[in-house]
Amino acid sequence: MKLEPRIIILVTVLLVACSRTQAPTATSTPDPQLLSLLQKGRVAHNQGQYKDALIHLAQALTISREIDDLNAEATTLSAIARVYTAQGTYDLALQTYRDALAIVRDTDDRVGENTILNDIGSVYRCQSLYEQALKNHMDALAIAREIGDQAGEAAALHNIGLAENALATGD
Repeated sequence: MKLEPRIIILVTVLLVACSRTQAPTATSTPDPQLLSLLQKGRVAHNQGQYKDALIHLAQALTISREIDDLNAEATTLSAIARVYTAQGTYDLALQTYRDALAIVRDTDDRVGENTILNDIGSVYRCQSLYEQALKNHMDALAIAREIGDQAGEAAALHNIGLAENALATGD
């Protein structure tokens, strides 16, 4: 299901308009409304209701920025990027993942960085850009090994295998 261009524009406008005006901080107690909107967005995404997913996630993004919750902001941006990926709007997905990546790097969230790098690699793989996919998956693998994240290491190795196989077979 493709989104109407006006929904994509709406979410993009919200992403730009909701930019922070003060230095953000990481919040330790999640906002219940924010969590509810994230969950609604994920459920809608899983059901293929991308328009609804983006509406809920845009609202969650607004709240995360209003309360300066960087963890929630990065999580929400990643969820939005996953919707864009599912829709095949890869350029928007990559830009949104890059925004999330900047946040996790600023907050030194190495697990989040690992996850997002793997996700970016998967978007490149969807575009048949296997060399770029491999670079991101290899970067994710290095981080996973550095921090001792066995699940992250397994995910990166799996993704590397997929990208190498596609590169070798030309799929």
